[in-house]
Parts: sequence; C-alpha cells; structure tokens
Amino acid sequence: MDVLLIFSTIATLFGLGSAWTVENIGSFPLNDAAFASILPGGSPSGGYDLVVSSFNAVPTTLDIVTVVRDVGSQISGGVANFDVQILADGLLWPNEVEEVPEDVFGSSELWWVACGFLVPTKTDGYLSFIENSHDTAVSPSTWHRVTETSEERTSNPPPLFYHRAAFVDVDGDGKKDMLSSRVNVPTYLVREETQLFLLFPVTIHEVGDVYSEMIWFKQPQRDPLTTMWRDTFMFYGPDSMFRYEEIPLPNGKTRFVILSTQYFSEKLVLSWAEGDSFAQATGGGYLLDHRVIDSTPGERYFDSEIVDLNGDGVLDLLVTANSDVNGKLLAYEVPWDDLRYGTFVKHVLAEGFAPHGIVTGEGSGAPGLAFSIMPSTSESSDVNGKLLAYEVPWDDLRFGTFVKHVLAEGFAPHGIVTGEGSGAPGLAFSIMPSTSEPRQKPIIIMTGDDDGNAYIFESCSDSSPNDWCYTKTSIFQANRGTVGAPAAKDVDGDGDIEIFIPTWTDGKVHVLKYHP
Repeated sequence: MDVLLIFSTIATLFGLGSAWTVENIGSFPLNDAAFASILPGGSPSGGYDLVVSSFNAVPTTLDIVTVVRDVGSQISGGVANFDVQILADGLLWPNEVEEVPEDVFGSSELWWVACGFLVPTKTDGYLSFIENSHDTAVSPSTWHRVTETSEERTSNPPPLFYHRAAFVDVDGDGKKDMLSSRVNVPTYLVREETQLFLLFPVTIHEVGDVYSEMIWFKQPQRDPLTTMWRDTFMFYGPDSMFRYEEIPLPNGKTRFVILSTQYFSEKLVLSWAEGDSFAQATGGGYLLDHRVIDSTPGERYFDSEIVDLNGDGVLDLLVTANSDVNGKLLAYEVPWDDLRYGTFVKHVLAEGFAPHGIVTGEGSGAPGLAFSIMPSTSESSDVNGKLLAYEVPWDDLRFGTFVKHVLAEGFAPHGIVTGEGSGAPGLAFSIMPSTSEPRQKPIIIMTGDDDGNAYIFESCSDSSPNDWCYTKTSIFQANRGTVGAPAAKDVDGDGDIEIFIPTWTDGKVHVLKYHP
C-alpha cells in the first residue's frame, strides 16, 4: 500500500466541545504533482477550478500545468473520474499559479505562473500569464512570458528563478506593476556514489554563493501580454518566497509590508514603508525600512503568511522553519506600534519534523512552504524544520519586539533526499474549516514536505488569545517521497472544506473532506 490515509482522525476542541473527522474521498493520477491552487472558475460553468503545476527533474524537459474545471461539481462523480485537462504546456518548472487581480488588466481571465528552480537546465526562470478562459477540453491555453531570461538581459546576470508575484502600482503611473523575488543558486557536482539500499548512483552537489534580490517589473503602457516588463532592482536578500501586504493605519495612510523568508541566508526579514500610496511611500520602490526579525542558526525560513492566529484582532506571522533534523512551526507576535525597536515574541507551535529516510545533500530538510488564508512564514532546516508564528510590533517595525512562537518543530524529510531544498515541514496555511463550526481561531493545515505527511493544528483554547498551545494531528501520510503544496476550500458549497494534497513522488493528487 503506497499511501496510508487516516480516515477517522478525531480531535477534541477545548472550549468548543466538538469533534471533527477528515475523510479520504479519493485520488487521481498526475505525474510530478507539485503546487495546488483553487481559483475562481475560468469556464462558463463557473465554480472553482483546481489547478496543479507539475515539474520534472529530468534535464532539458519541459513541464505542464493541469486544471480540473468546476471541481466541486465533479466530486459527486468520484475523484478518480475527474476530467483533468492540460491548462498550459511547454513551461520551465512551473511553481505557484494564482489569479491576476482584476484591477491589473480590467479582466479576471488571466492567471500568473512563476517558473524555474535550481535543477540543472531549469534555472533560467521567468514569470508568465496564462489565459484561463480558453476551452482546455479542446487544447491547452495560450500563455505569455513577460519577463526576460538571463540570455535576453543586457546586464548579463546569472540564471534566476521565481516562485511568487504580487501586484501594486510602484511608480504612480496608474497601472499596477509586478513585485517578485528571484534567486540564483549555483551548484557544483562533488561526486557520484551509491547509497545503502540503492541500486543506482546518487549525485552529490554543493551550493556556491547565492545571489537573491527583490525586484519590480513595470507594466508596459501598451500590449502588456506581448511586451516584456522591464525589471528594476529594489533590495538584496529575498530569494524564493515573500508576502506583500497593505495594512490601513488609523491616520488614513497605509503601511506597505514585504515579508521575506530568506531561506539561503537563514533570515526572516520585514521591509516596510508608510504613506498615501506605494509609489509615494517608497519613492518608486527604493525607500523601505528593513528589520531582521529572526536569524536562528540552522533554521531555514521557507514560507510565511500574515494572519490573526490567536483571535485578538492583531495580525501575526505564521512561519515554517525547514530542517533535516528538527523542523518547526512558528508564530511571531508583531509589535506593530513599534516595528523599529519593539519585541517580536516567538512561539514554537510544534517541532520535531524531519526527513523520513536517507538524507544526502546540502539543504535537505523540513518543513517547506507555509501559508494561510491570511499571510504566514516558514523556517527551513534539514534536521529540525519548524512552523512559526510571530506577533508583530506594527507601530514600531524598526525597533519593536517581534514575539516568536514555535507552533511545531522536529520536521524532517521522509525518504531518500538527494538535493538542495528537500526538507520538512512544508507549506502551512490557516483557514476556517466549516461554516457550521463557530471558531475564534483558524485551524492550520501544514504539509511535512519531505516527511510525507499532512497535518492539522488547532489551538488548545479557542477563546484565549494568550494561549499558544496547539494540538497536532496527521491527516495524511505517504510512505515515500515528497508531499507538495496543498490547497483547501469549500468547493462543493456544503459549508465544509475539501483539502487537495499533491504527492510529487507518488504522482497523485489526493482529496480529503473535512467533517465538523
């Protein structure tokens, strides 16, 4: 049996007096399934579309993004019978796929995809837009690459890859531009060797000097799908994952925040500016304040979200810390009133996540991605991956104290790991799971990445903002390999969420149903 599903996981919710279960309702095959998203439907039937990117580590190959149109309407017919269509093909290692906000082009018919990774021949990434309203039952959609590759840039930079994008008018011309971060990770072949129990050679690589930066791309005045968007440097540090948030202030102005999980430099950094607009506050993308929230040795911060975790009405930071021996789930209380000097209070929500099996290679670890319906963060390590939350001193970002909470730790890869970036845990996000289940605090769904699990975390006390205790329940376990980035939403309209879990190694997408 390749995959073990926990069919009747039950947890007592302190203060709620209720229980929940998670049911396996099936899976469908999809080679190299990686990032899952639930996006507003691009077909005439509406509903929500399940979008999954796939990437193949074989050099020189190209990859695809698939779609299940109006997925909620297809559940009753059985998950194994889903009509899986190719949304876009010929892409170079597609990562996240998300919708382009309607106010960018005046249309809801475009999704963005970020491409590239450190795998040989797939390092020269780009950002593209996919036309989502095309009838993919007939043929794949058209996609438009709008950023230059390294060969096209006159400055002759190294190959760079991307994971995420956000949209804001950076220069004040009335058109929304695109924020992103990108990174070059040079790898050098050290040797080939045969590992214990393996019948094939494993390549061992080392990582050289990493180059990473935050940039913005200017939207052209005309023909934005067929004209390259010019890139402008903002600041060094962010590599793959970042979050962009606009926070209204009592004085009528806005705080513009970029939270970057700097995986390779092992730093969690908050950058911000305040003003009437992003363009005015940042001087066109240049004038931001920066503060290192955390830089614990061995904690590789993987992904993040900004979300009110404890129900006190104040935004916190949810972070996963990837490790190969002790991955963690962390939370930080943020001193929003004094970001410069205030204290960020750190809470360890869970720990002890680690890779499952043989680990060979720099950067292997757990956890991986972390996200919530409101933004969060992850801290990556190949021995002690963590899920973190931070309370933020929003009123004094420069000097205020960020309170860090380790929600969970001890995550590590599960199985044979042979390359940079493997680890545990993975992506985490918060969500209210049911309309029939009143809660003050969201649950947290997290994948273990290379520990092969998916988990639900819930607060030990739903009514107390000061209680940072969380219970951990595994709702899914694969016996081998990597669990990708999941998605969760009530797609069939019954008030309870469905959870979509891609398993990259097993080549499947599993669908779970939450029952209150």
